[in-house]
Amino acid sequence: MKNPPCSGPNSRKRRLIVNADDFGFTRGVNRAVERCFTRGTVRSASLMAGGSAFEDAARLARSLPGLGVGAHLVLTGLRAVSEPGSLPGLADSRGFLPPSPGALIERLLRFPDARASVFRELNAQLSRIVDAGIRPTHLDSHKHVHILPPVLRSVTDLARKYSVRWIRNPFEVENAGSLLRGVAPSHRKAFWKQHVKSLVARVFRPGFMGHVGTTGLRLPDRFHGVSLTGLWNEDAALHTVKRLSPGLNEWMFHPGVADEELHRTGTRLTTQREVEMNLLCSSRLKEALEQAGMELTHFGEVKD
Repeated sequence: MKNPPCSGPNSRKRRLIVNADDFGFTRGVNRAVERCFTRGTVRSASLMAGGSAFEDAARLARSLPGLGVGAHLVLTGLRAVSEPGSLPGLADSRGFLPPSPGALIERLLRFPDARASVFRELNAQLSRIVDAGIRPTHLDSHKHVHILPPVLRSVTDLARKYSVRWIRNPFEVENAGSLLRGVAPSHRKAFWKQHVKSLVARVFRPGFMGHVGTTGLRLPDRFHGVSLTGLWNEDAALHTVKRLSPGLNEWMFHPGVADEELHRTGTRLTTQREVEMNLLCSSRLKEALEQAGMELTHFGEVKD
C-alpha cells in the first residue's frame, strides 16, 4: 500500500529524522534531549504537555531553535491536562487517564462520551504547547495510540486546526530477521514480545493510511524503533543504519538520565534511557550515518 504523500521531487534523498520521545517527562529526560541535540544526532523531539517537566522542556525548546519540536499526545498513563471531571468516559474523577492502551480501547468501546473527551484532552494538550510559544512540527502519540480510528480522527482534525503538516507513521514494516541482528541474546524474549505487538498493530494500517490519505497530511516513508524499544545498543543501531532506505525515515529513541525523579515515575525505561543517550552521541553512529549519506533533519525542515 502506498503511503499518503510525504515525498516530492527529492523523494530519493536519504533523509533521517532522529526523534527523542517523552520530552518534558522529567528534567533528566530534558537534559538528555538537549545533550543529544547539541552533541549528537537528535534533530527532533516530541513534547509531552502533561509531563512533570513540561515548563522546563518548553524553556529548553525555545532556547534551541534548530531543534524541531512536535507534540507527543498522551491518552494513557499520566494525569490529563484538562480539569478533573471534564473528560467523561476517559479520565477518572482525579483526572488520571487510562493506565494502558488496552484500558483506553475498553473505555472507547464502553462509554459514548469517551470519543468527545479524547478530542477535548488532545486539544488541551496542543493548546498548552502553543501557548508556551512552540509551534509543533509534527504530531505523534504515547504508545502509538493514534493507530486507533477514533483517536486518529481527533489527531488529524487537530493537525488541521493547529496547521501541523506531519504526523507519525507508526507502523514498523521490517521483518524479524533483519531486526534481530545486534540484539543481545538476553534481550530476545523482550524483542519477540514487542515485535509481535508491532505485527498486530499492522491490522490498523490500511484504515490508517486510507484516512490520512484523505486529509492532506503527510507521513514519513518509514518508521524505525518499535520492536527494539528499550533494547538498543551500538551494534543494533549500526545494523539499522545499513537498512535505512532512500526517502524520509523516522527513528524513535527515548534518551534520558536514570535519576531518582525518573525512577519515581514507574516507567519501565530507566537505565536504558542513558544507554540511548550515550548511543545517540557516539562517534561511531555519527560516522555510520555520514558514510550512509544520511541527511539529518526534522519535520519542520522538510519542504518537499
